Amino acid sequence: MTQKLLAKTLHILLVLILTLALLKAVWHALSLLIADAKPPPPPPVDNGPSMQDIAESLNTFWLSYDFDHCRNVCMVSRVACKLRGCVGVPGTKAWD
Repeated sequence: MTQKLLAKTLHILLVLILTLALLKAVWHALSLLIADAKPPPPPPVDNGPSMQDIAESLNTFWLSYDFDHCRNVCMVSRVACKLRGCVGVPGTKAWD
């Protein structure tokens, strides 16, 4: 009688341990899937002037050749680049 009770107790304990191990493995797999579903955003790439810099250059009147302003204006508009006299300034966009 005590052997049957001991066997049942060990069986129940084994089932509980295996169930908990399975649940832990499933939980770990789900956490990895959730982490992969949301990749970190790529780092910003500095390709040129920001929109605020371009707007500031278009809305500002400068007296001398400011290379940054010329670069910002020529980045957006060929006509504005010509009107501001920035055609051929080093570092500006070459329009076809």
